[in-house]
Parts: sequence; C-alpha cells; structure tokens
Amino acid sequence: MNKVGKLSKTLLSFFGVGILALSGCTPYLGRCKYPLIKLSSSIHVEIKGRMSGSCKGGVKRIPTVYSLDSKGNSVKLIIGQREYPILFLVAYDNTGSNLEITSRNVFIHSLSSYYDTEKQRILKETGYLVNYVYDIQKEISNNTLKKTTNNKKWNKFQINIIKDGNIVDRQSIEYKINSLKHFAIESI
Repeated sequence: MNKVGKLSKTLLSFFGVGILALSGCTPYLGRCKYPLIKLSSSIHVEIKGRMSGSCKGGVKRIPTVYSLDSKGNSVKLIIGQREYPILFLVAYDNTGSNLEITSRNVFIHSLSSYYDTEKQRILKETGYLVNYVYDIQKEISNNTLKKTTNNKKWNKFQINIIKDGNIVDRQSIEYKINSLKHFAIESI
C-alpha cells in the first residue's frame, strides 16, 4: 500500500472513532470464555457458528451445540453466549420425551427464571428448549475447578440421565475453557 493509501486509511479510522465518540458510543475489544467439549465416539459437534448474545462480533466459527448420543438417549450441550463460561443442557429419549439430568456437581442444576431470556435465545437459535445449566464460572469462582483457559488440561463432570425416576445412563464429559476475542460497540 502506498503512503496516500495508508494516510487515507488512518484518517478514515480516526474519523470513524470520532463519530462514535460524538454519538456517545465507544468501541472495545472483549474476550468471551466458552467450554470446548472433548469429542469422542458418543459426542460430536452438531452446530458450528459464530457467538451471539453478549459475545457477538466474534468472527471465528466455533462449536455452539454438541450432541451426546448413548443408549437411545440424546443430550444436547449448548454453550452460553456470555463473557464467562456456562453450558446449557437438555436430554431426550428416542421418542423425543424430556429426560431429567442429575449430577453430584452442585453447579449443574435446573434452570431458574433468571435464565429465561437465555432459554428463549437458545430455543430461537437451535430449536432446543434447555432445562439445565452448568455454571462453570461459579465453580471457578469457588475454587473447586482449576482455571484451564487455553490449556491442554481437560476438566471432567459426570451426569446421570433419568427416566421415570431411574438412572438409565451415566456419562462423563470432558471440557476445557477456551477464549475468543470479540469486538463490540457500547453506548456510554
């Protein structure tokens, strides 16, 4: 690129930032953390896409929905679209009926009304009505989970899949926390 081209590009950049500042908006570069699920013979990526929600603006396509298929049951693992790592879960049997999920891990629990907007966003984007959440960030905050951002070490959690009050399947799922840069414009 010649000197005139570089100068024009620089002036346009300053002009754009000036317009944003005058309009009460400020651009920033953020970082979203998300769980990367370890693939296996029973776990595969179902949907790969760009993050949305509070992490929109990222250009990298990442796995956003995983499917764990075992013994005629299917568990969907859907990453939360937030600045911190969170994972939503829903389980079905082969007839499409919802199944319960339990875990010894206290950070895996039924969704409360706090997550209603997230439930609706996931339903709209994926077609799945989630009913469980694994709040990985809370577990990290309570020092019961090692921070493994962009690390090679995998964490593990176990879920029980329950139908009619009986455990019909037990699965271990391994994951690590990855991060993704994103660009956003916020109003001041």
